[in-house]
Amino acid sequence: MNERKKSSPPGYISSEEAAQRLGVSKDRLYQWVKQARLTAYTVGNAFIFLEKEIDGFERNPTGRKRKGPPSWRVYQGEVKVLVTEIQVQVRAGQQKRLRARVEAMQKAGEYVFPGTIARYIVQGDEQLSHVQILLFWKSTEMPVEAARQTQLAMFQEDFADTLDWQTARIKTTDALTYT
Repeated sequence: MNERKKSSPPGYISSEEAAQRLGVSKDRLYQWVKQARLTAYTVGNAFIFLEKEIDGFERNPTGRKRKGPPSWRVYQGEVKVLVTEIQVQVRAGQQKRLRARVEAMQKAGEYVFPGTIARYIVQGDEQLSHVQILLFWKSTEMPVEAARQTQLAMFQEDFADTLDWQTARIKTTDALTYT
């Protein structure tokens, strides 16, 4: 995977490899060159990129830039924000596998828990001996208990090889305020 085309000088990589490393198309890569976010060099009629620049490249976050931190808010009337908090131990020696499974879940768009307004899987400590899973629900969009339990059971089954569900503590509580 780290093989360089023979035409690329040491420390430089081809457009194809640069796009692959960044996980984008060559068209997107060339857009960033036009925007002066990346520097492309030419060898003959081909672009090459400085390997260190590609490896250190940071994309801009999507969406609008915030002008400041959001203020604290509270829903009006009967509408509430509810938080399901799950703390669960990672099975011994399964940290790497858990990270890979979480990444695959994210890329595949799995386990979005319909009705949630935010979802987090948080590393519990530096050794990743446990995780905290936070599901935020708007009370008016939260599915009935049976539907939530079905979704959670599917999630638990899929992660049973990496998470020890016998150790899980699960609770759902009201949020006092949110941003």
